[in-house]
Amino acid sequence: CADSPAVRITALPDGGFTLVSEGLTVALEVPVRQRAEVRALLGLRDQARAVIAREATDTDAGDLEVQRGRLRGAWERYVAEFGPINRFGLSKPKDPTRRPSRLVPAAVRLVTRTDPYGPLVAALERYDDDTGQAHPAGLLTSRQIVPRAAVTRAENPSDAVSICLDTLGRLDLPSIA
Repeated sequence: CADSPAVRITALPDGGFTLVSEGLTVALEVPVRQRAEVRALLGLRDQARAVIAREATDTDAGDLEVQRGRLRGAWERYVAEFGPINRFGLSKPKDPTRRPSRLVPAAVRLVTRTDPYGPLVAALERYDDDTGQAHPAGLLTSRQIVPRAAVTRAENPSDAVSICLDTLGRLDLPSIA
């Protein structure tokens, strides 16, 4: 599929996971304790991609808002079960001159660093580092992408060429005419 990235994590019906990379599918070992969270993150990824694709192409807000509501519900269930996506702990360095580093949960780290759409999952919430509270980001609350209106007429030949190149990516004399 042209929409599928060259690298992606896939959840299997049997509970396992695969990593698809450059057309090759290999088993991805995910520790048992992380499997439910990885599966939930991948579900959020897929739902968020679907909402974005729908926003970019569809002007009908009704079904889109139903889809957005499902995504928000999935995010709320994730937060209730696992905590905010962007949660972290701090390391305690043995050397007092060293700064603590962020410790991101392993499931979140796996998805956000391995899958090309993993960062989209992290972008579903606004996380306050000081309070540890997460709030829904824009995609969960309102339309973020407005589809472009199709331009069907040009005032002059130069505009017609520009419209054709923008729409088709090439010159097409019947379209320009």
